[in-house]
Amino acid sequence: MKRIFTISFFLFFAIYGNAITSKPDSSSFENKSFKANLENLFKLSYAKKALTGHKTLPQTAMFSDNDFKQSLDKIPAIISLNYNDKVRKFIDFYTKENRAAVEIMLGLSQEYLPVFEKILVEHKLPPELKYLPAVESSFYPFATSEDGANGMWQLKYSIARIYGLSISTYIDERRSPKKSTYAAAEYLKQMYDVYNDWLLVIAAYNCGPGNVNKAIHRAGEKRDFWAIYDYLPAISREYVPAYIAMVYLMNNYQKHNLKPVKISLPNQFQEVRVKQKVHFGQVSEVLNIPIDILREINEVYKIDVVPAFDKKSNILRIPTNAAQLFAARADSIYNYKDSVYFKPKRKIVKPPKVSKKNSYANYSGGGEVKYTGKYALYKIRPGDNLWIISQRYPGVSDKDIMRANNLNSYSVRRLKIGQTIKIPVKKK
Repeated sequence: MKRIFTISFFLFFAIYGNAITSKPDSSSFENKSFKANLENLFKLSYAKKALTGHKTLPQTAMFSDNDFKQSLDKIPAIISLNYNDKVRKFIDFYTKENRAAVEIMLGLSQEYLPVFEKILVEHKLPPELKYLPAVESSFYPFATSEDGANGMWQLKYSIARIYGLSISTYIDERRSPKKSTYAAAEYLKQMYDVYNDWLLVIAAYNCGPGNVNKAIHRAGEKRDFWAIYDYLPAISREYVPAYIAMVYLMNNYQKHNLKPVKISLPNQFQEVRVKQKVHFGQVSEVLNIPIDILREINEVYKIDVVPAFDKKSNILRIPTNAAQLFAARADSIYNYKDSVYFKPKRKIVKPPKVSKKNSYANYSGGGEVKYTGKYALYKIRPGDNLWIISQRYPGVSDKDIMRANNLNSYSVRRLKIGQTIKIPVKKK
């Protein structure tokens, strides 16, 4: 009897021991944004409101690697959902650590995923790509990365401009959930035409095609994500495992005793056209509307100002119950503390227009360029990498730029925004 108990005991731990002893540790992640974006969800006013009376319960069930693999195999998906220890690490992160924040994210997913899926299907893309924003930003609309990516889809500046999104001192349409999804869908579709493999596309979406192409070359031209995994930048290689774990989570959260927070997005608003620039602070103080509410329903405005330099930038969203009051007090709002909220003679500049036809080669909005001899001096801007920069100069490759600047695979990673590099071309 004692022998049977001992064998049973060791069999139990052989199967489930990993579920008991493994402790998710997000501090070991190279990419710190996974945890940071989840924590940012607590800043949203509608999340704070929804958490009132909500109780997050502990996980009680135990799962083996085989359980996770079988669950992933059952999910109907076009994209390969491979399971391994790297994926397990992120499943543990989402199901064991940060459970309260994950429940907010799950609540937001019920609002956003139907919108994202509709747009992705319109573009004939795999519907499970709708989970990408959850990995990129946890559905936090104001998410910003160190390299300048912004919004739920974390689009870089150069990519967003190619696909028609407006970005200026005042406006960033990457923060618009719907507009950014259209741009992301077009970008993903173009990347699939290049790689014909969705895991490579997802990797390229995060770290750029230049890094993926370099990893493919270093892996002996193998066009398989897991074959190039070790050759990708450390901060980016975690992205695909995190994506697979997110697909698992969205389809199996109930098994982990996770319950989506019931969130009501602030959709009860009316759009009004302003006659002149107006600050959220003016509207907030005159109409007694919390400024956080104005920011959340007007997410595309970066510095709390509706600049009103054209029909695209003069729209202000106001809670429906305050729309008539705004119309009645508009002049008072414009004049209220205008010398406090606006500097005298402040000039508003329209952003340049960028063509979005075909591909990167059509992007003409590069950094500052000066010509000296046989080189163009280019100032690096947010979202750039050498491959994207090279596409603006016919006949120039990213390797040409590396040679002109004496760069290697290590030093190229240390290039910074605002740094000037040489492009080996002659002035036309």
